[in-house]
Amino acid sequence: MGEQDGRVTGSLRIEERTRTGRVHVAAWTSGDGRRHRKLLGPAWVKDSGKRTPRGNGKLRPFGTSTSIGRQRAGWRRPVPRTPADGVLKGQDIVLLVALLDVEEGWTLREVGEVVELAPGAVHRSLARSADAQLYDAKRRRVLRGAVEEFLLHGLRYVFPARPQGEVRGVPTAWAAPPLDRLLAMSDPLSPVWPDAEGSVRGLALEPLHAGAVGVARRRPATAELLALLDALRAGDARVREVAADELRARLAVAA
Repeated sequence: MGEQDGRVTGSLRIEERTRTGRVHVAAWTSGDGRRHRKLLGPAWVKDSGKRTPRGNGKLRPFGTSTSIGRQRAGWRRPVPRTPADGVLKGQDIVLLVALLDVEEGWTLREVGEVVELAPGAVHRSLARSADAQLYDAKRRRVLRGAVEEFLLHGLRYVFPARPQGEVRGVPTAWAAPPLDRLLAMSDPLSPVWPDAEGSVRGLALEPLHAGAVGVARRRPATAELLALLDALRAGDARVREVAADELRARLAVAA
């Protein structure tokens, strides 16, 4: 179900910006040869004073939250809190999607139980999403427009997925609702999340987060969103087009 015109290649980079300092940037070349770039957020690193064998400077994480610490570290943009621990992770995407199906007034513990993360991990996840401009920490809201743009145009490059060996598991992508009702696929084995309690044998597709199976079992609406994301990650052009339309409709309803 992958690209037919060539391989997708890319990388995550740290770049120096005049106004904001160092930032994480996703850069990739699609199967048709086009180049793409996506700003993910600040890079919380500073010079370590050491060099690689090739003479390049080594960077190390920068985690202080005081203004004095920021000045000593050379960070040029004032920030109101301690930075998150790196770039976006798959669990961050699952958490953002789950928040669309959670009532207002939630606590970190409550949300953590939904996505199978400790409250501290939820806090760090939301901080990373806020740094990537996908979450408004002050208003405690998912920025649906930004999330839609990232999911439709960047997700499959930052979190690529391809079906692997045959396993028992839970159907996902085009083998799960809502796409299983919209697409007639001829694949002998459908994509599944590996799970010992699964009732279907298919090709293993690694979920964005290990807790995705549990989330899907408890929340059907969230399960459909996660399946759509897998279709965007692993599907061909036709599958991605249908998945994109379904995702747009669901994000519009959640707004």
